[in-house]
Amino acid sequence: MYKKSFIVNVNARRVDKKLIEKIKKLYPHSPVHIENPERFPQMFDEIVNKDRPDVIVWITGDGGGHLYATDTFRLFETRDVPPVLIGPSGTFNVFSKALGQSKIWTLDPLAPVRKLDKCESLEETVCNLIKVEREGEQPLFCWSATSGLIYNLFEMYNEKKSFVNGARMVVQTMASFYMKDLMKKHHERMLGKREYSMVVDGKQMNGEFNGIAVYSIPISLLGFKPPYSNDLQVMAGDFGSIDPLVFYKRGIMGQRIGLEIERPASEVVFENAGMTIVDGDDYDFQKPVKMTSYPMRVVSFEKTRCMTPDPVLEGVTL
Repeated sequence: MYKKSFIVNVNARRVDKKLIEKIKKLYPHSPVHIENPERFPQMFDEIVNKDRPDVIVWITGDGGGHLYATDTFRLFETRDVPPVLIGPSGTFNVFSKALGQSKIWTLDPLAPVRKLDKCESLEETVCNLIKVEREGEQPLFCWSATSGLIYNLFEMYNEKKSFVNGARMVVQTMASFYMKDLMKKHHERMLGKREYSMVVDGKQMNGEFNGIAVYSIPISLLGFKPPYSNDLQVMAGDFGSIDPLVFYKRGIMGQRIGLEIERPASEVVFENAGMTIVDGDDYDFQKPVKMTSYPMRVVSFEKTRCMTPDPVLEGVTL
Protein backbone atom coordinates (compact mmCIF):
# COMPACT_ATOMS: atom_id res chain seq x y z
CA MET A 1 0.00 0.00 0.00
CA TYR A 2 1.34 3.42 -0.95
CA LYS A 3 2.25 5.87 1.81
CA LYS A 4 -0.19 8.80 1.70
CA SER A 5 -0.55 12.33 3.03
CA PHE A 6 -3.97 13.98 2.94
CA ILE A 7 -4.81 17.61 2.23
CA VAL A 8 -8.43 18.48 3.00
CA ASN A 9 -10.15 21.54 1.59
CA VAL A 10 -12.76 22.31 4.24
CA ASN A 11 -14.44 24.77 1.84
CA ALA A 12 -15.28 22.00 -0.62
CA ARG A 13 -18.95 21.18 -0.80
CA ARG A 14 -18.85 17.59 0.44
CA VAL A 15 -16.27 18.06 3.19
CA ASP A 16 -17.42 18.03 6.82
CA LYS A 17 -16.16 16.87 10.22
CA LYS A 18 -17.49 13.36 9.63
CA LEU A 19 -15.42 12.99 6.46
CA ILE A 20 -12.27 14.23 8.21
CA GLU A 21 -12.85 11.80 11.08
CA LYS A 22 -13.44 9.00 8.58
CA ILE A 23 -10.11 9.72 6.89
CA LYS A 24 -8.29 9.67 10.23
CA LYS A 25 -9.98 6.40 11.20
CA LEU A 26 -9.35 4.61 7.89
CA TYR A 27 -5.78 5.91 7.53
CA PRO A 28 -4.47 6.44 11.10
CA HIS A 29 -0.83 6.51 9.98
CA SER A 30 -1.38 9.08 7.21
CA PRO A 31 -0.94 12.77 8.12
CA VAL A 32 -4.00 14.96 7.49
CA HIS A 33 -3.43 18.63 6.64
CA ILE A 34 -6.20 21.22 6.48
CA GLU A 35 -5.82 23.40 3.40
CA ASN A 36 -4.93 27.02 4.12
CA PRO A 37 -4.06 29.05 1.00
CA GLU A 38 -2.13 31.61 3.07
CA ARG A 39 0.35 29.01 4.31
CA PHE A 40 0.22 26.79 1.25
CA PRO A 41 3.97 26.93 0.41
CA GLN A 42 4.95 26.10 4.02
CA MET A 43 2.34 23.35 4.30
CA PHE A 44 3.34 21.75 1.02
CA ASP A 45 7.03 21.96 1.90
CA GLU A 46 6.29 20.12 5.16
CA ILE A 47 4.42 17.39 3.30
CA VAL A 48 7.13 16.89 0.69
CA ASN A 49 10.12 17.04 3.02
CA LYS A 50 8.74 15.70 6.34
CA ASP A 51 5.88 13.36 5.47
CA ARG A 52 7.65 12.06 2.36
CA PRO A 53 4.55 10.30 0.98
CA ASP A 54 4.38 8.19 -2.16
CA VAL A 55 1.13 9.95 -3.12
CA ILE A 56 -0.53 13.14 -1.89
CA VAL A 57 -4.31 12.83 -1.64
CA TRP A 58 -6.08 16.17 -2.09
CA ILE A 59 -9.72 16.05 -0.94
CA THR A 60 -11.13 19.00 -2.87
CA GLY A 61 -13.28 20.31 -5.68
CA ASP A 62 -12.24 22.27 -8.75
CA GLY A 63 -11.13 25.38 -6.85
CA GLY A 64 -8.66 23.41 -4.74
CA GLY A 65 -7.44 21.46 -7.76
CA HIS A 66 -6.81 24.72 -9.55
CA LEU A 67 -4.99 26.07 -6.47
CA TYR A 68 -2.79 22.97 -6.44
CA ALA A 69 -1.92 23.20 -10.11
CA THR A 70 -1.15 26.93 -10.03
CA ASP A 71 0.73 27.19 -6.74
CA THR A 72 2.52 23.86 -6.89
CA PHE A 73 3.73 24.20 -10.45
CA ARG A 74 5.01 27.68 -9.70
CA LEU A 75 6.73 26.78 -6.44
CA PHE A 76 7.92 23.24 -6.99
CA GLU A 77 8.18 22.49 -10.70
CA THR A 78 11.97 22.09 -10.55
CA ARG A 79 11.82 19.66 -7.61
CA ASP A 80 10.81 16.07 -7.14
CA VAL A 81 7.22 16.25 -5.86
CA PRO A 82 4.99 13.20 -5.25
CA PRO A 83 2.03 12.70 -7.55
CA VAL A 84 -1.30 14.05 -6.34
CA LEU A 85 -4.58 12.16 -6.35
CA ILE A 86 -7.75 14.28 -6.33
CA GLY A 87 -10.53 13.03 -4.05
CA PRO A 88 -13.65 14.63 -5.64
CA SER A 89 -15.60 16.63 -3.07
CA GLY A 90 -16.81 19.70 -4.98
CA THR A 91 -19.83 20.52 -7.13
CA PHE A 92 -18.74 19.57 -10.64
CA ASN A 93 -15.34 17.93 -10.00
CA VAL A 94 -14.07 18.76 -13.48
CA PHE A 95 -10.48 18.29 -12.32
CA SER A 96 -10.97 14.76 -11.04
CA LYS A 97 -13.12 13.76 -14.02
CA ALA A 98 -10.49 15.10 -16.42
CA LEU A 99 -7.93 12.89 -14.70
CA GLY A 100 -10.27 9.90 -14.82
CA GLN A 101 -10.46 9.82 -11.02
CA SER A 102 -14.23 10.21 -10.74
CA LYS A 103 -17.44 10.16 -12.72
CA ILE A 104 -20.41 12.50 -12.60
CA TRP A 105 -22.20 10.17 -10.17
CA THR A 106 -19.25 9.76 -7.79
CA LEU A 107 -20.49 10.89 -4.38
CA ASP A 108 -17.68 9.44 -2.27
CA PRO A 109 -14.47 11.54 -2.17
CA LEU A 110 -12.52 8.49 -0.98
CA ALA A 111 -13.50 6.22 -3.89
CA PRO A 112 -10.27 6.96 -5.87
CA VAL A 113 -8.23 6.40 -2.69
CA ARG A 114 -9.63 2.90 -2.32
CA LYS A 115 -8.68 2.21 -5.94
CA LEU A 116 -5.15 3.39 -5.12
CA ASP A 117 -5.02 1.04 -2.12
CA LYS A 118 -5.70 -1.93 -4.41
CA CYS A 119 -3.18 -0.84 -7.04
CA GLU A 120 0.17 -2.64 -7.31
CA SER A 121 1.92 -0.48 -9.92
CA LEU A 122 2.02 3.08 -11.19
CA GLU A 123 2.85 4.10 -14.75
CA GLU A 124 4.04 7.45 -16.09
CA THR A 125 2.48 9.18 -19.08
CA VAL A 126 2.08 12.77 -20.32
CA CYS A 127 -0.94 15.08 -20.14
CA ASN A 128 -1.48 18.72 -21.12
CA LEU A 129 -2.53 21.61 -18.92
CA ILE A 130 -3.13 25.18 -20.09
CA LYS A 131 -0.58 27.75 -18.98
CA VAL A 132 -2.23 31.17 -18.62
CA GLU A 133 0.30 34.02 -18.68
CA ARG A 134 -0.63 37.50 -17.49
CA GLU A 135 1.48 40.66 -17.65
CA GLY A 136 3.11 41.42 -14.30
CA GLU A 137 1.53 38.43 -12.51
CA GLN A 138 2.30 34.80 -11.83
CA PRO A 139 1.02 32.31 -14.43
CA LEU A 140 -2.02 30.14 -13.83
CA PHE A 141 -2.39 26.48 -14.78
CA CYS A 142 -5.75 24.95 -15.62
CA TRP A 143 -7.69 22.47 -17.76
CA SER A 144 -10.15 24.96 -19.19
CA ALA A 145 -10.90 28.69 -19.39
CA THR A 146 -14.33 29.96 -20.38
CA SER A 147 -15.89 33.39 -20.83
CA GLY A 148 -19.35 34.60 -21.79
CA LEU A 149 -22.25 32.16 -21.84
CA ILE A 150 -20.65 29.57 -19.57
CA TYR A 151 -19.57 32.26 -17.13
CA ASN A 152 -23.11 33.62 -16.96
CA LEU A 153 -24.50 30.16 -16.25
CA PHE A 154 -21.82 29.57 -13.62
CA GLU A 155 -22.61 32.94 -12.03
CA MET A 156 -26.29 32.04 -11.80
CA TYR A 157 -25.54 28.66 -10.26
CA ASN A 158 -23.13 30.20 -7.77
CA GLU A 159 -25.83 32.51 -6.41
CA LYS A 160 -26.99 29.54 -4.35
CA LYS A 161 -25.39 26.20 -5.01
CA SER A 162 -28.10 23.60 -4.86
CA PHE A 163 -29.71 20.96 -7.02
CA VAL A 164 -32.89 23.05 -7.20
CA ASN A 165 -31.01 26.14 -8.37
CA GLY A 166 -29.07 24.07 -10.90
CA ALA A 167 -32.32 22.64 -12.27
CA ARG A 168 -33.83 26.13 -12.41
CA MET A 169 -30.80 27.35 -14.35
CA VAL A 170 -31.20 24.56 -16.93
CA VAL A 171 -34.93 25.22 -17.32
CA GLN A 172 -34.34 28.96 -17.73
CA THR A 173 -31.69 28.30 -20.35
CA MET A 174 -34.01 26.09 -22.37
CA ALA A 175 -36.90 28.51 -21.98
CA SER A 176 -34.68 31.46 -22.94
CA PHE A 177 -33.93 29.74 -26.24
CA TYR A 178 -37.41 28.46 -27.11
CA MET A 179 -39.36 31.45 -25.69
CA LYS A 180 -36.90 34.32 -26.01
CA ASP A 181 -39.65 36.86 -26.73
CA LEU A 182 -41.33 36.03 -23.43
CA MET A 183 -38.10 35.77 -21.42
CA LYS A 184 -36.09 38.68 -22.76
CA LYS A 185 -34.36 39.35 -19.43
CA HIS A 186 -33.05 35.80 -19.03
CA HIS A 187 -32.28 35.51 -22.73
CA GLU A 188 -30.06 38.60 -22.63
CA ARG A 189 -28.32 37.50 -19.45
CA MET A 190 -27.51 33.99 -20.67
CA LEU A 191 -27.43 34.32 -24.45
CA GLY A 192 -26.57 37.97 -25.04
CA LYS A 193 -23.53 38.57 -27.27
CA ARG A 194 -20.59 40.96 -27.03
CA GLU A 195 -17.54 41.76 -29.12
CA TYR A 196 -14.59 39.46 -28.51
CA SER A 197 -11.08 39.79 -29.86
CA MET A 198 -8.40 37.11 -29.80
CA VAL A 199 -5.32 35.95 -31.66
CA VAL A 200 -5.16 32.24 -32.49
CA ASP A 201 -1.75 31.01 -33.69
CA GLY A 202 -0.92 34.52 -34.89
CA LYS A 203 -4.22 35.04 -36.72
CA GLN A 204 -6.50 37.83 -35.52
CA MET A 205 -10.09 36.70 -34.88
CA ASN A 206 -12.88 39.09 -33.96
CA GLY A 207 -16.59 38.59 -33.66
CA GLU A 208 -19.76 38.99 -31.65
CA PHE A 209 -19.97 35.89 -29.50
CA ASN A 210 -21.79 34.92 -26.33
CA GLY A 211 -19.22 32.36 -25.33
CA ILE A 212 -15.57 31.34 -25.70
CA ALA A 213 -13.91 28.24 -24.28
CA VAL A 214 -10.32 27.02 -24.41
CA TYR A 215 -9.52 23.56 -23.05
CA SER A 216 -6.53 21.23 -23.06
CA ILE A 217 -8.27 17.88 -22.67
CA PRO A 218 -11.95 17.03 -23.13
CA ILE A 219 -13.88 18.16 -20.08
CA SER A 220 -16.74 15.73 -19.55
CA LEU A 221 -19.77 17.25 -17.84
CA LEU A 222 -23.10 15.38 -17.96
CA GLY A 223 -21.67 13.28 -20.77
CA PHE A 224 -20.66 16.29 -22.88
CA LYS A 225 -17.25 15.61 -24.43
CA PRO A 226 -16.27 17.72 -27.47
CA PRO A 227 -13.53 16.49 -29.83
CA TYR A 228 -9.92 17.42 -29.16
CA SER A 229 -6.33 16.80 -30.21
CA ASN A 230 -3.04 17.20 -28.36
CA ASP A 231 -3.14 20.97 -28.89
CA LEU A 232 -5.37 23.45 -27.12
CA GLN A 233 -8.94 23.48 -28.37
CA VAL A 234 -10.81 26.72 -29.03
CA MET A 235 -14.60 26.98 -29.20
CA ALA A 236 -16.23 30.37 -29.78
CA GLY A 237 -19.42 31.65 -31.31
CA ASP A 238 -23.13 32.16 -30.90
CA PHE A 239 -24.24 29.36 -28.61
CA GLY A 240 -27.74 30.84 -28.72
CA SER A 241 -28.10 30.00 -32.42
CA ILE A 242 -27.99 26.24 -31.80
CA ASP A 243 -30.92 24.28 -30.44
CA PRO A 244 -29.86 23.21 -26.90
CA LEU A 245 -30.96 19.62 -27.52
CA VAL A 246 -28.95 19.47 -30.76
CA PHE A 247 -25.98 21.09 -28.99
CA TYR A 248 -26.05 18.49 -26.22
CA LYS A 249 -26.54 15.59 -28.63
CA ARG A 250 -23.50 16.61 -30.67
CA GLY A 251 -21.48 17.09 -27.50
CA ILE A 252 -22.10 13.65 -26.05
CA MET A 253 -21.37 12.07 -29.46
CA GLY A 254 -18.04 13.90 -29.72
CA GLN A 255 -19.10 15.77 -32.86
CA ARG A 256 -18.42 19.33 -33.96
CA ILE A 257 -20.94 21.64 -32.31
CA GLY A 258 -21.37 24.00 -35.28
CA LEU A 259 -19.89 27.20 -33.79
CA GLU A 260 -18.09 29.89 -35.77
CA ILE A 261 -14.72 28.83 -34.31
CA GLU A 262 -13.90 25.22 -33.45
CA ARG A 263 -10.25 24.44 -33.96
CA PRO A 264 -7.01 23.27 -32.32
CA ALA A 265 -4.31 25.84 -31.55
CA SER A 266 -0.85 25.93 -30.02
CA GLU A 267 -1.31 29.48 -28.68
CA VAL A 268 -4.34 31.64 -27.92
CA VAL A 269 -4.29 35.27 -26.79
CA PHE A 270 -7.50 36.63 -25.26
CA GLU A 271 -7.37 40.37 -25.80
CA ASN A 272 -10.58 41.27 -23.94
CA ALA A 273 -11.75 38.15 -22.13
CA GLY A 274 -13.19 40.01 -19.13
CA MET A 275 -14.87 37.77 -16.56
CA THR A 276 -13.53 34.25 -17.07
CA ILE A 277 -13.83 30.93 -15.27
CA VAL A 278 -10.47 29.23 -14.85
CA ASP A 279 -11.22 25.71 -13.58
CA GLY A 280 -13.95 26.88 -11.24
CA ASP A 281 -12.25 30.11 -10.09
CA ASP A 282 -13.39 33.55 -11.27
CA TYR A 283 -10.96 36.04 -12.86
CA ASP A 284 -11.52 39.41 -14.47
CA PHE A 285 -8.94 39.59 -17.24
CA GLN A 286 -8.76 43.28 -18.14
CA LYS A 287 -5.44 42.87 -19.94
CA PRO A 288 -4.54 40.34 -22.66
CA VAL A 289 -3.75 36.82 -21.46
CA LYS A 290 -1.77 34.21 -23.39
CA MET A 291 -2.69 30.53 -23.21
CA THR A 292 -0.35 27.74 -24.30
CA SER A 293 -0.09 23.99 -23.72
CA TYR A 294 1.94 22.91 -20.71
CA PRO A 295 2.94 19.22 -20.81
CA MET A 296 3.19 17.56 -17.41
CA ARG A 297 4.01 14.08 -16.26
CA VAL A 298 1.15 12.15 -14.74
CA VAL A 299 1.05 8.84 -12.93
CA SER A 300 -1.69 6.42 -13.93
CA PHE A 301 -3.12 3.41 -12.14
CA GLU A 302 -6.07 1.43 -13.44
CA LYS A 303 -6.96 4.17 -15.92
CA THR A 304 -6.75 6.80 -13.17
CA ARG A 305 -4.12 9.53 -13.21
CA CYS A 306 -2.35 11.59 -10.57
CA MET A 307 -0.72 14.96 -11.23
CA THR A 308 2.91 15.81 -10.57
CA PRO A 309 4.57 19.14 -11.39
CA ASP A 310 7.81 17.53 -12.54
CA PRO A 311 8.57 19.27 -15.86
CA VAL A 312 8.52 17.15 -18.99
CA LEU A 313 11.89 16.94 -20.70
CA GLU A 314 12.27 18.63 -24.07
CA GLY A 315 11.76 16.36 -27.00
CA VAL A 316 8.85 14.42 -25.53
CA THR A 317 6.27 13.81 -28.23
CA LEU A 318 2.63 13.93 -27.15
